[in-house]
Amino acid sequence: MRAPRRGWALGCLLCLATGSIGASAHAQPRVVVLDFDGPKAKRMRSQVVKALAAQQTLEFVPKADAYDAASQAGVDISTAEGRAVVAEELLLSALVSGYSSKSGRRIELNVLVFEGSSGEEVGGANFRGNARQIGQRIKRRLWGELSDSLTSAQAPEPQQVEEEPTEEAVEEAPWEQDESPPAALPEEQEDEEEASDEDSDEASEWPALELSAGMRFMSRSFSYQDFVLQLADYWLPPYPAAQGQLRWYPAAHFTDGFLAHLGLDLAYTHVLSPSSERDGLTFGSTASALRIGARGRLPLGRHELALAVGYAAQSFRVDDAQDGTDPGLPAVSYSFLRMGPELRVGITDAIYVHAEVAYLLALGFGEIASDSWFPNTSGMGIDVGLRVSWRLLSLLEVYGGASFRQVGMTFDPQPADRGAVLGRVAGGATDRYITPEFGVTLRL
Repeated sequence: MRAPRRGWALGCLLCLATGSIGASAHAQPRVVVLDFDGPKAKRMRSQVVKALAAQQTLEFVPKADAYDAASQAGVDISTAEGRAVVAEELLLSALVSGYSSKSGRRIELNVLVFEGSSGEEVGGANFRGNARQIGQRIKRRLWGELSDSLTSAQAPEPQQVEEEPTEEAVEEAPWEQDESPPAALPEEQEDEEEASDEDSDEASEWPALELSAGMRFMSRSFSYQDFVLQLADYWLPPYPAAQGQLRWYPAAHFTDGFLAHLGLDLAYTHVLSPSSERDGLTFGSTASALRIGARGRLPLGRHELALAVGYAAQSFRVDDAQDGTDPGLPAVSYSFLRMGPELRVGITDAIYVHAEVAYLLALGFGEIASDSWFPNTSGMGIDVGLRVSWRLLSLLEVYGGASFRQVGMTFDPQPADRGAVLGRVAGGATDRYITPEFGVTLRL
């Protein structure tokens, strides 16, 4: 009698072991992430897949299998009945879908979870913000909001099969071929590539902050017109200068409306100890330029039209030689009201051309307009700039270009002027600056 008992016990253990193996084969809920609808849909879906896959608690089925199953069964996968049929065919615990809408720069994304056994919605999550913010929130919050519905969703009961499956049938069953999902499904790779393209488009859209740093090589040409006695002209060959620029749109951190396109523009250039020679003497110099103002932009796809208005200042002083010889050139310290349009054109997704022109209404001139030189000075100026930038990364660009500034002055000398008494008589002067440049820009 003991032998049968032992055989019965052994049979029970084998049955339990077999059941455990069968259960472990599908311990992870089988899930498919369907296509999303709406703006940035591919990018949003790719981020959702990554966030769910990072938990390593779900078994993913290629979305192509789900659509193929729906097509073969003749059902609409967007309906509860159709989802239930597909879930039964593929033994899915849950199906995930989503849709988005966009207003200005702001996007709203809804992610939905449907139970496999019924095809009905059992959970979801909502995200709002710009594309970059939504990506960050998906990474932080998605699993916390969907984990219960995904892990508790029930797959349809498998149909009873009277006959043992043939060897071919076993080989054709997708869930028996490989218990673990492939590391990167073809359609996921395609989605990631398209999402990467959308990331590039998003980066080119009106950032909240632009930081630039670079080198410039400033040359100067100063000459008099209609002079009576010979006055000293001046020429400085290209000399290195450091430049920094900041454009900040404070409201863009919080809104996507009109205020998000109103910002501050600040730029500063410092020439690195320029010097020039004349008659065997070396004259040191100091030079710098500043610009600060307001900037409004109008996004046009990947292009941008802007208007800048503000204050600009520039100074250039030629010092005495070491032996005390006067350079015979007055210092200038210009101050301007600066205004003009700017245009940024996207030639491709990675190459941009930036052009600007500005009118300079002169407010002050410095020593050159003093009583000892030309006290009746008046004038104006113009800025022209052209820059080409190349996006290396989604947020980083390198650029190269050149700028041109010319200030024209009229002196209107009078016989009683002190400068005229000293022999400083001229009808006017032209002060011209040509500056090649290169650098990097961070767009956040």
